[in-house]
Amino acid sequence: SFVKDVGKGGLIGSLVPVISRGFSVTINSLAIPSEADSLLAKLFSESTGRFLVITDSPEEVVSRAQRKGLYASVIGEVKRGGYELSVDERKLDLAKEAEVRNNLLYEVMG
Repeated sequence: SFVKDVGKGGLIGSLVPVISRGFSVTINSLAIPSEADSLLAKLFSESTGRFLVITDSPEEVVSRAQRKGLYASVIGEVKRGGYELSVDERKLDLAKEAEVRNNLLYEVMG
């Protein structure tokens, strides 16, 4: 499982480490809990109190959260392979960006 505070970098910023490791992410923006109607606000907002959880058991996580009085929803899917982000069926291939990020991390970490 992977848990990330979306308040630091927004939803898209939270997905960068996942995509850069060779995973493809599909997001349904209508399922993103948000008071904003704007797609940009939903994807890039750094509002507090939002977390991204990647798990093999999404229904169980949602059920547990709801039993505790927390709002939770399944907003998408992560698959091994590729460096692709899809939002509402719009696809963005991030292979080049992931390569640059990974090379930079390698240089910094030595």
